[in-house]
Amino acid sequence: MRPLMILCGFLLVVAHSVYGAIAMNDLAVAAASGVPLDTAVADMVAAGQGYSTIPGLVFAAVGCVLAVAWLILAVGPGREMSGWMLAAVWGAFMALGAPAYFLASFGNLNSVGDTYADWNAEAAWAWELPVYLLSGMAGLLMLLALGWAAVNTWRGTERPVS
Repeated sequence: MRPLMILCGFLLVVAHSVYGAIAMNDLAVAAASGVPLDTAVADMVAAGQGYSTIPGLVFAAVGCVLAVAWLILAVGPGREMSGWMLAAVWGAFMALGAPAYFLASFGNLNSVGDTYADWNAEAAWAWELPVYLLSGMAGLLMLLALGWAAVNTWRGTERPVS
């Protein structure tokens, strides 16, 4: 069961970061502007507003690096971390995705808002919502896992992480 949990956790971090990059670079911009992405980018450039794919690419790259780091933490040699602590670390990585996404996506969506007076923030939010929901649920999992590990350590049924 543990190998399946580790594989699923790794894949979820990668999928979260890649989806977030696509959402912030393409989906949310096109949805908020109400026009195809190429048209939106051309309109933003013509209006003197910036558009960059770099924040999305960095978001995806950092997410993939964190996924690999978590995988190494989980299966690397000499790793004796309990499943609950491993889940807590995973939850922390995922929970940090929401603020990272917000900061990384702010520039492009701000440019959409400055370019289009009638931009549709709700349409952009619909594409961003999965990033925030998954990060929020992971944050709750992190708190539950830390609490469970603390209780088990206090009761003496789980050895503290060394």
